Amino acid sequence: MMSSLAKWPVCGNAFWWADRLIRLAQTSQVSLDGQTYSLDHLEERKALAEVIADRMTTLTSSVDQDQFIASLCEALHVPVAALPEEAPIPLLTWAQVQEMQESGLVSFGAHTRHHPDLAQLVSPIEAQSEVGACRAILEQQLRHPMEIFAYPYGHVGDYGLSAAKQAGYTWAV
Repeated sequence: MMSSLAKWPVCGNAFWWADRLIRLAQTSQVSLDGQTYSLDHLEERKALAEVIADRMTTLTSSVDQDQFIASLCEALHVPVAALPEEAPIPLLTWAQVQEMQESGLVSFGAHTRHHPDLAQLVSPIEAQSEVGACRAILEQQLRHPMEIFAYPYGHVGDYGLSAAKQAGYTWAV
């Protein structure tokens, strides 16, 4: 079985943004895109998380993502300074990834560092950083060449193909 890894769910320095922000919310309701969500109701929290996640995938740079996150923090009454202090919870540890790889049942390819939609990025430098840095980190951690790259959301974009070629992947899907 082949699986692709984005660097950030493993390294432990990032959460799913929507869940993280909603969990830290200091208010019982928030408005986004003309819709008001009650954070006291599970279904509305889920709907808000989906809207936030969808918006994050359409932003064109890490600067835009940071600005959106800052605006969410303001709407949710969460101090931006509280975010880095939040204890990270990785989806997988590097030890777990290595154990899975060593089992022979799973092999890993690269995905990106922060899981942006490469088709939305407006900077070839940012695309190359996302694609190339992920490869370097995974090769360092897993101690073998990363030859396969999977485009986030299946979207290649103007810079995705050249970034994958420049990073040295054998093939990309």
